Amino acid sequence: MYPNIGGHEAISFGIATLSAYLRKMGHEIHLMDYTWGGKIDDCVKKVKESKTDLVGFSVRSGVFRFCVRLAKELRSNFDIPIIFGGVHPTVAPEECIAEESVDMICIGEGELALAELLNKMDKGVEIRDTGNLWFKKRGEIIRNPVRPLIKDLDKLPIIDRELFKYETYCEANAGTADIIVSRGCPFSCTYCINPFLSKLYGNSYRHLRYHSVDYVLGEISSLVENYPVKSIFFRDDIFPPSTIWLREFAEKYPKNFNIPFLCGTRVELVTREVCTLLKNANCFYLGIGIESGSEKIRREVLNRPMTNQQIVDAFRTAKEAGLNVGSFNMVGLPLETKKEMQETVALNRKVKPDLLAVSIFTPYPGTELQKWCKQRGWIKKCDIPSIHRAKSIMKYPQVSGRNIVWWWKTFRFRVFLRSNIYKAFLLLLFDMMLYEVYTSIRPRLPKLYKKLLSKAEQWMRE
Repeated sequence: MYPNIGGHEAISFGIATLSAYLRKMGHEIHLMDYTWGGKIDDCVKKVKESKTDLVGFSVRSGVFRFCVRLAKELRSNFDIPIIFGGVHPTVAPEECIAEESVDMICIGEGELALAELLNKMDKGVEIRDTGNLWFKKRGEIIRNPVRPLIKDLDKLPIIDRELFKYETYCEANAGTADIIVSRGCPFSCTYCINPFLSKLYGNSYRHLRYHSVDYVLGEISSLVENYPVKSIFFRDDIFPPSTIWLREFAEKYPKNFNIPFLCGTRVELVTREVCTLLKNANCFYLGIGIESGSEKIRREVLNRPMTNQQIVDAFRTAKEAGLNVGSFNMVGLPLETKKEMQETVALNRKVKPDLLAVSIFTPYPGTELQKWCKQRGWIKKCDIPSIHRAKSIMKYPQVSGRNIVWWWKTFRFRVFLRSNIYKAFLLLLFDMMLYEVYTSIRPRLPKLYKKLLSKAEQWMRE
């Protein structure tokens, strides 16, 4: 079950990886995908038609309540075990397993755990000793420990994109196909769940695990053969996974493909060599995280201790290598006032990004900032939003949620107003429309806007 109700037109790499691995083990997989809309009854119909033995949900925090409603409806219609997996069960296992309609949950990586579970179910043997899984039966909860992380990612098959009818996704994203090369993260940003996963798995999670260059080239070959790919987006938190890896990739990729690609990275990883290698490999866009223009907010709140000068130098280095460079930003951060938001605008004006993205801060479960904000009573009593742009769920003493949303709507306008008035007003119109897409309850309105926004984004990129 892919409860993708936030309007983000991207597949779940978790589901796609699980499907490929489980099919390799001889199991049959069916998918109910809510990316393009759907009702709860559609889920019931899908389960009935597929005659499945196990219903699995990939659960993010923003769609948890929607998944619970689906699970309750399935429970009232079928006597089939239901398992929740993904980010939210990993960071909030007790909340998930407490739901009456949830029989089991998967914590952390699911490939080996799900394969073992299904094999045991096929054989009719005891399943409640399966690592990574929690079970509930007659009021008792069995909490199995997590198993070691998969060390060699090349042993996993190429992800199952066909399960999602991937051509539709590719076309919706103007021919851009997504790839993820690595797992893990050595950094400890307080708004991210990676520090939680580092505690769950120990230091092994902090070491990046990544596919070999040849594996990645094989995946790209499969993409090009089967879908109308015009560009590649490496969606890794950190790309490249290492400079050594990039050297090999920059040598082999241009010899095999003439497809431009884009990626994102950290300020600390931007060097002249990395940027030159990316450019030589046909990278046309590099996204760099600024998050906040305030050094104090980055250092004391986000645990991102880079200086403004380091950020300026990183953007300059990337541009000198001939790359288009974009920035990632947030508004509505803890302790942030209008002054700090303006500092973020000012830093963006200084680095002059070719594109910029801005999100409203959301304190997701499992993050250090959620604990921090909860202790101070700064989080409203409401569900986590399914997307991180439509609203603020914070109740700060220094700035209102309405004001935070206004800064989000006008952020790009403020950045480009002095340098390009035409672009600034176009972005203001664009972001006002985008807000309507995220918040409209009228079913036809988002579809119309999405078509307009897709055309506008494509035009602005060109």
